[in-house]
Amino acid sequence: MAFNTPDNRRREVTVIAGTIGIILGLCGILTRVEDVLSMLAYLVCPVGGTMFVDYFIIGKGKPQNWHPVDGWNVVGVIAWIISVIISFVLQIDYLGIVASAIIYALIEHFVPSLSRENKFKEAKMNELTKQQISDLLHGCAILGTGGGGSLEKGLELVNKDIENGKLFRMIS
Repeated sequence: MAFNTPDNRRREVTVIAGTIGIILGLCGILTRVEDVLSMLAYLVCPVGGTMFVDYFIIGKGKPQNWHPVDGWNVVGVIAWIISVIISFVLQIDYLGIVASAIIYALIEHFVPSLSRENKFKEAKMNELTKQQISDLLHGCAILGTGGGGSLEKGLELVNKDIENGKLFRMIS
């Protein structure tokens, strides 16, 4: 039961909630609800188009054709952004589903993401040596792209991981 009220108090809670709803309706809240729902349609629907194409068209609807990757699916994010803009500019709520599906399929065709196992096999993965990792961390620290942490702490963590047998790989 809503508000954890006992069954014998259900009538009072229903009357109070109904009264609040009527007052809010008379104040014009419904016009705002429609705006919020439209905004959600612009923002959320394109995700569905991207997911549909990624799983059923590119992955052929087989779970074994997909695996998670670290970070973001940049192709999916780009398709989402473009389709949100298109559907918002044209003011067609559910256009984002179709637009993101088409955009994602096109971009994925020309610039494939790494969410498919066979594409990982095509990409060359180089194992980094301890010296290469150290050089990379020093370069990031000098260029100010180290993520805000200290260089010493980064080197300490890397050395600990290497001692524990962790491999560091980079796509080239």
